[in-house]
Amino acid sequence: MKPDGSPVPGVTSIPLSASFQHPNRGGSTWIDVADRGCDNDTGVEYSRSNIADYDEWWDDRISSFEGYANCEPNMYEDHGFEGAQTGWHRSLMDMGAMEDKASSIKGR
Repeated sequence: MKPDGSPVPGVTSIPLSASFQHPNRGGSTWIDVADRGCDNDTGVEYSRSNIADYDEWWDDRISSFEGYANCEPNMYEDHGFEGAQTGWHRSLMDMGAMEDKASSIKGR
């Protein structure tokens, strides 16, 4: 990814975030990818309104996450970005009350 967030020619998948099954980046990992990373503004760069549409096993199983390519994920309790949320974080080692409850995600 270039500094402006645009893709590098020939690169087709850039990791945006890693979601982990357990706190502190433990257990299994789900990597969310796209063709470009995030920029430096506060606008939403990517979203997954239903995590189960991408990988059903991960619905309500995320306990920590890490953002990559300049992205800050925000996990939501319900599909369609509803319910409780983690807030925007580059990394969250323990999701507290949101542990094992995330069903949708936005990244900026």
